Amino acid sequence: MADSSFYDSEKDTVRQSFWVATVAFVTLVYSLVVRDLRTEHKNAAAGILISIGQPLVAGIVFYAFISLMGGSAGAVRGDNLTFVLIGFIIFFMHIRTVSAVSGSLRPDMMNHARMTPFLMVCVKAISSAYKNILALIIMLILNYLLRDVWEMQDPLTFVIVVFFCWFSGVAMGIVFLAAIRYFTWGALIQTTYIRICFFTSGKFFVANSVPSGIRPFMDWNPLFHLLDIGRDAAFLNYTARTTDLSYAIYVSLAVFVIAMLVEAHVRRHYSASHMPGG
Repeated sequence: MADSSFYDSEKDTVRQSFWVATVAFVTLVYSLVVRDLRTEHKNAAAGILISIGQPLVAGIVFYAFISLMGGSAGAVRGDNLTFVLIGFIIFFMHIRTVSAVSGSLRPDMMNHARMTPFLMVCVKAISSAYKNILALIIMLILNYLLRDVWEMQDPLTFVIVVFFCWFSGVAMGIVFLAAIRYFTWGALIQTTYIRICFFTSGKFFVANSVPSGIRPFMDWNPLFHLLDIGRDAAFLNYTARTTDLSYAIYVSLAVFVIAMLVEAHVRRHYSASHMPGG
């Protein structure tokens, strides 16, 4: 009869190895995220401020333009500046995550033994999430402190919206990573996707005001649904009647499953002689 203590000790060894490997992976990801944030600019603090300032400045400029024209930023009975900034920051989060993840396989980093495509994707995705969430938090805090305006009626739903905007960006970024790596026209597809999202995401307007003839060109985009649900969660006097959060979640999960299959293929076939875009 086999000694049960032998199997128990073997299980304990496997558990310890799992936790050691997990802690090592998390530590490595943390170190690489910090390095990534610091290497984007000679001054780390300035680099982060520039990154989080771009969507804020873009939103403020658009708001100022609309105000000078005598119009309203959106058909919402609430703070127009908050309406614009929420749309721009969430849009930038998705697009920046797509671009960061799709360009994560840097040749100089992949020459190190511990580096893998999956690890680099994690680093770029977390780095993008950090910068964009920080921009959103700063916007909400400054808006409250300087203008005494707070538009956030359903924080939990809003957090879910922000998460899936980032999550879908990660999934699309992995798909484009493979497209850029294996096809000469991969970068063109990514650029086309970003341009289309610029017009179909709904960051300039609310879904309730979109004419029925134009809706089919926007309903396919999960970002369109997420932005509208996010405004529903933020503003007390706006209700999203024509968009569906579950649709955006299901599409994001489906794209992520495809992205994981793509990532597994890239990991198995990656070589230093076949770089992205090469």
